[in-house]
Amino acid sequence: MSRPLCPLPFTHLFINNAGIVNACCLTYPQYSKTDEFGLNLDDRSVLKVGLAGAVKSSHLRLMQQLVADQKWPKSCATCKSHESSGHKSRRLVELESDAATTRGIRSMDLRVGNVCNLACRMCSPFSSVALLEEWSDDFNPTSKVMEESIGAYRKINWQNWSEIPQVWDDLLEISEHVNEINFAGGEPFLNVAHVTYLKKLIQNGRSRDIRISYNTNLTVIPQWLEPLIENFQTVKIMVSVDGVGGLGEFIRHPLKWRSFEQNLSKLDRLKGSFTEKLEITFNTTVQAYNIFGLTELLDYFASSSSSNLPRTSIANILENPSYFNVANLPAEIKSAARTKIEIFLSKPENQLHAEFLSAVVRQLEVHASDVAESSAVNEFRSVTEFYDRKRRQSFATVVPEMGRLVQNKP
Repeated sequence: MSRPLCPLPFTHLFINNAGIVNACCLTYPQYSKTDEFGLNLDDRSVLKVGLAGAVKSSHLRLMQQLVADQKWPKSCATCKSHESSGHKSRRLVELESDAATTRGIRSMDLRVGNVCNLACRMCSPFSSVALLEEWSDDFNPTSKVMEESIGAYRKINWQNWSEIPQVWDDLLEISEHVNEINFAGGEPFLNVAHVTYLKKLIQNGRSRDIRISYNTNLTVIPQWLEPLIENFQTVKIMVSVDGVGGLGEFIRHPLKWRSFEQNLSKLDRLKGSFTEKLEITFNTTVQAYNIFGLTELLDYFASSSSSNLPRTSIANILENPSYFNVANLPAEIKSAARTKIEIFLSKPENQLHAEFLSAVVRQLEVHASDVAESSAVNEFRSVTEFYDRKRRQSFATVVPEMGRLVQNKP
């Protein structure tokens, strides 16, 4: 069998926060009423048609046909954009895996609702219900993009799919050949519904052949985590962290940095107890808010007194929303950010961060049209002012290198 353009539509199951089955987490749109084929998203909703109906949807069959014919679906624009910018896309990573020539579900990515205790600036109510009330404030005008997003959210008859036992029973039935499961949210460490499913995998003996992973903000470390580490092949914890101290709190409101560091210490000790079974990574969303704080963050990792935590991070280059994409920043700001990175990398001890920062530089080098830049800057200003007013914060104070973007209005 010839290799498809991407194996994920054949080998992977992704369920988004609203219960919609997609080819993967990067395919768009995820929440509009219809997809690129004109099909209603309800046709692949586990809430509407169950898991069996969703995985047999016309959307997925059409996606499979396109990639089998070496054609790019429109919804796969993120990977296409990453590759055109010189980044290694999720598609290319998957093509390197053994699953690239197989059929049947081998991996799952399950977004277990939108229950979260943080309201990150680059997020939306689809991933954090904590943002819903904030965005719904009629007395604090929102940006156009935020208004469109909250409008789309309200059109969904939102129900937390992960609270429906039948969906987990159906997932168990198709887990025979699954060897990798990722949980994200919301905040998956606040979700207990999926733990019953994992316990059943332990009971039927499948867990020893399965690697599980979590995308977490590490505001909590649940008691049920340690028994899972003991019974699964491996457990990977991907800690999302975007800035040190005040910048981290500014981006991931209402994060408390001191409490976060205490959980890092707990995680360090847990890794010491499960040296082989537990893997830990730091993931950083590279965006306009932290482009001038990345070197401080990387230095924090490298100089940490922990014995078992990583010394660097993995760069998650933000593409959407476009107004947070560093490629759309004004040229002089991108130049200043790149200069700071180059000075940092000129020191030999910082070379362990070369891969991370090279990806950042490549994104900074992406040329945005004048129209795209102007639109992104205006929207960035509007969104930032919204949060600053609502949270009584000051972007210009936290990131003085970019203060003029919100202070100097056109």
